[in-house]
Amino acid sequence: MPVQKPVFKPYYQNQIMAIPPTLDELVAKGHPVRIVNDVINRINIQGLLDAYKIKGTSSYHPQMLLKV
Repeated sequence: MPVQKPVFKPYYQNQIMAIPPTLDELVAKGHPVRIVNDVINRINIQGLLDAYKIKGTSSYHPQMLLKV
């Protein structure tokens, strides 16, 4: 039986929005949240991805959830 992969909801961090402007414009260049974003983007979350069970609808991406 082939291994099923989880399906995540779309995650477009750099998406341009009409209102409000892009998140990049709303968060100051020196804000600590940018460090959190960079760290989580660099860590290996393969263990989290492997642990997801495929049930029901799509899930929120674990990388986004870690940032929250």
